[in-house]
Amino acid sequence: MALINLANQEVKKLNLLALQLREFYQPTLGKTDLFDINGQLERIIGQNTQKMLGKDITLSSAFGDNIPPIRAVTDQVNKVFQELLDTVVQACGKKGSILVATILEEDMVLVRIENSECGIPAETISQAFEPFNMALSNKTSQDLNLAISYAYITLHGGTIEATFEDGRVTIFKVSLPIDHKVSTQHPEFTVRS
Repeated sequence: MALINLANQEVKKLNLLALQLREFYQPTLGKTDLFDINGQLERIIGQNTQKMLGKDITLSSAFGDNIPPIRAVTDQVNKVFQELLDTVVQACGKKGSILVATILEEDMVLVRIENSECGIPAETISQAFEPFNMALSNKTSQDLNLAISYAYITLHGGTIEATFEDGRVTIFKVSLPIDHKVSTQHPEFTVRS
């Protein structure tokens, strides 16, 4: 019976991994829809609770009231939030706390994803969105995924930044305009040597 339970847990993990890979790497259609940020973040947080099993990591949310939907390419923005959450979970290792928060500020929706007690060092986080930056992880795709996240947010007329505060807190801040026509132009990347 113990082996059957173990096999069942492993199948659930594989199923979740296959779902996440399909969602992250599927080609985007580029079609914009109304995007409920709070609802989508809640769904992503729910999907990621499986990753917290066996770890002492608390994942909490503080969603602002009356956050209006934005015009966005749903799969692109979901990929950004998933990648940022993956990055802060990985930085936590086996212990820490993560907060995902939203707030409305004028005509922008601000999303804040932060981890405490387990931050990414300032010298590493300052290069987080540069393509092929291997400093954050030995995971082969993450170095490019954060650069792609930067491109997606830029195409949506928003901004994304990463900061390191108080020697132990990593904060990703994403701001997206409430009503914006998504650009089809690809942003330029600058690679520092």
